[in-house]
Amino acid sequence: MNDIVKPTYGDKIYDPFCGTGGMLIVAFERILNELEERGKLDEDTLTNLREQTIWGGEISDTARIAKMNMILSGDGHSNIMQHDSFMNPVSDKYKILISNIPFNMEVTNEQSSLYVPDIKKGNAVAILHILKALKNNNPYSRAAIIVPDAVLNDKSMKDLRKNIVSSGQLLGIVSLPSKVFLPYTEAKTSILIFGSKTNIPTENIFVYKVKNDGYTLTTRRRKISGINDLDNFISIHEEMLETNYNKKLNYDNLFYISR
Repeated sequence: MNDIVKPTYGDKIYDPFCGTGGMLIVAFERILNELEERGKLDEDTLTNLREQTIWGGEISDTARIAKMNMILSGDGHSNIMQHDSFMNPVSDKYKILISNIPFNMEVTNEQSSLYVPDIKKGNAVAILHILKALKNNNPYSRAAIIVPDAVLNDKSMKDLRKNIVSSGQLLGIVSLPSKVFLPYTEAKTSILIFGSKTNIPTENIFVYKVKNDGYTLTTRRRKISGINDLDNFISIHEEMLETNYNKKLNYDNLFYISR
């Protein structure tokens, strides 16, 4: 997912449901390595990276583990908050959002009423929180989030789908096979990729179907050697970026749906 959103120095990066901080740590390390390779790593850039680049929220005391993991990885823990992100919406602030949303959480009327449209489903509130936090006026704002497939087919979230499709922000869907997150859940999941509101909507939304993610779809998840569909998608996605998702590409597992 970091290969999709491609965080770089100067970006403000946010994961409102950060858990132990895994995605944010990868973003931090990616930027740190970039600065080192370019010979730009000094006291000022390192301080900025540590204190003004990474933001995260986590409702449980797992937030403490995220902070510890970040310190062990070189830091970036300064802006990790233990709070209910649903109850603490932020508007038009971050250039990059990356998250694995909490699946199927119950929400209160108070929580859902903070977002438009008001949908009393945790999956919908999580996505609306993320899109609200994304910078509106920056054409390079982007988000990649993991969601349960209920988001794509649950009738109660029809208004959410209409919102993200008609606004033009939903660019594509990376459909993952069931059991990718074993042993935690067998739920079928997808990665949704979003862009900025300021961009002219693409005519089509792409769907890339992952059949082989590089591991067996068993509880032990043994590694499969060779190139997998996720590796292939990262390569294809680079080509998508060259035309800002506007050109139809012809690859196995890649489909297009009219907006």
